[in-house]
Amino acid sequence: MISPSLHGGDAPAPGEEQSPTWYWKLDFALLREAAEIRRRDPREFRGAVLTYFGFGGRDDGKIIVRMRNHPEGRRVLADRIPLPAGILDPEQFARLPKGSLGSEYHRHWRENRLDPKLISAESEKVAREFPVTPEHAFVYDRYRDSHDLWHVLTGYGTDMASEAGIIAWTFAQTGNRGYLLLAVDWTPHLDRPIEDVRRSLGLEVARSYPVFHMADAPGAPDELPT
Repeated sequence: MISPSLHGGDAPAPGEEQSPTWYWKLDFALLREAAEIRRRDPREFRGAVLTYFGFGGRDDGKIIVRMRNHPEGRRVLADRIPLPAGILDPEQFARLPKGSLGSEYHRHWRENRLDPKLISAESEKVAREFPVTPEHAFVYDRYRDSHDLWHVLTGYGTDMASEAGIIAWTFAQTGNRGYLLLAVDWTPHLDRPIEDVRRSLGLEVARSYPVFHMADAPGAPDELPT
């Protein structure tokens, strides 16, 4: 097992007196538990969350430091600015102008029959099993609940190829300015045309790609659990 690697030299933000709780570590015990859960019931969300943490999902040091060093990110951290309530309750965005970021998020939620509250709540149950500073918990919750918003901004769908794409896109952002999306206060942008929001953030929509669902995998059963 690889030992934890704390990000040295990261001074605590004002009011943050606890030691950093972010590090990268492969945890094979978690991965084994996750595999057993998936074998027992592929639909149980805990298996997916444990897989994420087993592969080192607590490695949030760079994200936190970037937020501290970014003017808007500092404000979001200092004031603990929450995501707009409609991120977990998209019906609140139903009356925003057509083509706006919030309206497109609402359409994405409706067409894909998503349940942001369930995903957030189930993930929360597992995440809180690990020691975490208040600042780290805030940042983790923020990017967890931003996942579908990033789908909308990047143009990736919800099939398996799209999920792989958004995961790769998110990973790539940890080493460059793109992950500063975490530092954005989204509320002022929700009623703006989504193309304007993309331009202001320097985002490009994902290029055309062939969709891929689990049922398309070689050897997949005719019917998969829903």
